[in-house]
Amino acid sequence: MLTDNPYDSSRNNLPLMRYQITQTHEVLKEFVSHISGFVTRNYVYTDKEIPEKIKRLEDEAQEIKRSFSLSDTREILNKHEARLVEIDSIIKDATPLPHR
Repeated sequence: MLTDNPYDSSRNNLPLMRYQITQTHEVLKEFVSHISGFVTRNYVYTDKEIPEKIKRLEDEAQEIKRSFSLSDTREILNKHEARLVEIDSIIKDATPLPHR
């Protein structure tokens, strides 16, 4: 059933799609902040040198964040999310305990 609501998803409305894309970007930006915060807490605040591999992965996460665009598709966003989860996992596995 179609309604007159301009944001009704059953009409495949562009404003709703943009809202969903922007909302996903915000969630992924928070995840990138989580990754950067983890690196900062476990290396910068503890005066440990950041391994080159971890620095490259953190830079890659930041680059993903900078690449966000309203033209992103669901597939692109899913790829970004999967890669960010992978980066987070690699960094946590490579960081000596305790790191929680």
